[in-house]
Amino acid sequence: MSAPVLSVIMPVYNAEKYVYEAIDSLLKQTFADFELLIFDDCSTDSSREIILSFRDSRIQLSTNAVNTGYVKHLNDGLIKARGHYIARMDADDIADPDRFLLQIQYLQQHTEVAACGSWIEFIGLKQGHFNYPVDHQSIVTHLLLFGNAMAHPAVMLRKSVLTAHQLSYNASLEPAEDYDFWNRISVVGQLHNIPQVLLKYRVHEQNESVVKKAKQDLAVLEIRKGMIRNLLHQPSSKTEAFVLDQFPSEKLTSLDLTNIRLDVLHLLNSDRYIHLTLKTVWSNRFVAWCKASKLSGLTKMIQYILFPKHFFSVRICLSLLLHK
Repeated sequence: MSAPVLSVIMPVYNAEKYVYEAIDSLLKQTFADFELLIFDDCSTDSSREIILSFRDSRIQLSTNAVNTGYVKHLNDGLIKARGHYIARMDADDIADPDRFLLQIQYLQQHTEVAACGSWIEFIGLKQGHFNYPVDHQSIVTHLLLFGNAMAHPAVMLRKSVLTAHQLSYNASLEPAEDYDFWNRISVVGQLHNIPQVLLKYRVHEQNESVVKKAKQDLAVLEIRKGMIRNLLHQPSSKTEAFVLDQFPSEKLTSLDLTNIRLDVLHLLNSDRYIHLTLKTVWSNRFVAWCKASKLSGLTKMIQYILFPKHFFSVRICLSLLLHK
């Protein structure tokens, strides 16, 4: 049996309300050369029966005797996948009919891209669209400053990159394993989001990101700290807090602000990020940090003037000088 061009990984757990529509949206794709690897994580509802009701040779169902969590199945899928490309899909979302075709065309035309996502439309408890940053620099800048910049169930991966660099999901970081995954992939390949809605992302009370929000926030924090430590050699706790936008609980010294400025300059020496975006976000933040210090108005103003930024504000200088 010849290998398909694409492998699709779909973990399923108690998704009887939505799984039929999710699978149906895949089987109706305009690009048809794919295998659909479905992993049922010991569902206790009728999910398995609904999956088995489809008569399509592209579907391969694996079932678990015990519930292990979806990240294990994602990694099993990466190993089992025979396609040149690997697409993610969740059991409660709906794919646009042209999703696979457009993503494969883009990956074929841009061999430097390792992961290709798209914009999404919310359905269910939330309505509207989310337009993720499109190009690689914008995506990695967003990853550093704000958090996730790719919709996990909308992503298609180039398997050769994952194999060459032995990349897989880190289960200990679930449910933020995708945020960590994009960061590691971005070191060895380019990231891209097609500026078009190719997935309807369902928001409901059983979403992992809803049920495990506190755990996800902690995992994201640890991932971002790891990013900073990889970029800077032994960053101070103040620099970490500054990049993470964790406002200081204590008065800052002139040395604290100087060290932050030097670390920011080091980050700006990298061509990995969009400097204008970093400067805009961090220069505004630095003003607040100057005001939180115990320094004189003149010292605060000098610190602000020395900070790398894309603009100079007389109003801000006066506010720092006058302790306002």
